[in-house]
Amino acid sequence: TRGVFLNQDGTVATLDWATFFDAFSTLFSLTLSGYNFGSPGLPTSIPSTLSTFSVSYSNLGGTIPSTLIPFRGDTSLSLTLRDVGLSGTIPDVLFANWPTAGTGFIYLNLAENDLEGPLPSMFPSGVTMSSLFSFSVLVDGNRLNGTLANFISADSLPSDTLTAVELGFSDNLFEGPVPNWLAGKGSKIGSFFFSMSSNHISGTIPSNLLAGLKSCSSFAFYANVNSIYGDLPD
Repeated sequence: TRGVFLNQDGTVATLDWATFFDAFSTLFSLTLSGYNFGSPGLPTSIPSTLSTFSVSYSNLGGTIPSTLIPFRGDTSLSLTLRDVGLSGTIPDVLFANWPTAGTGFIYLNLAENDLEGPLPSMFPSGVTMSSLFSFSVLVDGNRLNGTLANFISADSLPSDTLTAVELGFSDNLFEGPVPNWLAGKGSKIGSFFFSMSSNHISGTIPSNLLAGLKSCSSFAFYANVNSIYGDLPD
């Protein structure tokens, strides 16, 4: 068995992750959306064979285990946990085993939960995303706080071209300055989407941020409902 897709709004179902993964030991893709699972929480760890794990709009509840993502190597991963009743913080080590090399992609959707605390750095210090063709991180609609300045370090962005980058941070409690990850790197990114609306971001928009955005093939930048001031750089 390589893939399972089930999508039924409001269906009542029982779910024991260990039994489920034992029964589907070679699973490649799992999508379970819109189920009433009775709040079993997330599995302690998803199988390393999975490249897609999506359980959106289901009342899983609980917190995010620090061991949720096993070592990925250069394997792509799409993890969608949108509106599943998660609470607590995002573990500092959540991104440690994500792929940083190969021709794959990273997709993480934790939007519309009740997560709080700071957002961990996307990649450990000194780790560079080499040859990934896209990555997305969506955490809109939580209660996350702290600064976004260290989420991505400039030296983590790859020397090769990324096809697409999507970052959704709107409707949280983030504060501090407007992050400036793209300084000198925009020409290496095809499409760039960045939303940080409805937070507590303050200060001016760095001129080299807009220069980086303009050097992308296409971009969208949303920063309304913050405390940003000053003239818009050319």
